[in-house]
Order: sequence, then C-alpha cells, then structure tokens
Amino acid sequence: MNSLDDIYNYLPLSDSLATSGQPSREQIGEIAKAGFQVVINLGLTRTDYAIEDEAGLVKSLGMAYVHIPVL
Repeated sequence: MNSLDDIYNYLPLSDSLATSGQPSREQIGEIAKAGFQVVINLGLTRTDYAIEDEAGLVKSLGMAYVHIPVL
C-alpha cells in the first residue's frame, strides 16, 4: 500500500505543491505518478535514511531533481 498520504509528514499545499519527510524509493514512484514535476531534497546525502542515487531515480521517473542540503 503506497499512497502519497503514507509518506512521512506528507502535506499537500496545492494540487501541484507538497512537502514531506524522506519518501522511500517506492513512494518516489508514487510522487511521479501523481504528476509532480520536481523533487527538491533539503536533506543530507550521508544519513541513514538517504536513498542511494536519489537524483538518478527521480530523473529516471521524468522529474527534475534539486538538492539543497540544509544543516
């Protein structure tokens, strides 16, 4: 069962803008299916919850990827 509502802290702000915690690989697929066009990652890449090659995964699903690590 993977819906956008299952993503940690998922909060839709409009039909085309939402915020959340770190989604799983499968949930990133759900994000693409929902029609989102850009993923902005504010997390660090060297953490226990980071997805290996998240940028590549997001791009392979037809979305743009922006990484702005926030400490």
